[in-house]
Amino acid sequence: MKLHSPVTRLTLLGALIIGVAGCSNIKPSEDHLKTLSETNLGEPVKRISNVPNEVPV
Repeated sequence: MKLHSPVTRLTLLGALIIGVAGCSNIKPSEDHLKTLSETNLGEPVKRISNVPNEVPV
């Protein structure tokens, strides 16, 4: 009997989900925000302001 196999799989899956969720909370750089804004607006963007320092929980 392999009792540890399902536990190991669930542990690895849980760690992967937590890792992916943690990566989504990283604040993007100012250059990345500028590029995204220019793409969405279709106009050149001179500066980015009013960016929150913390990600809301």
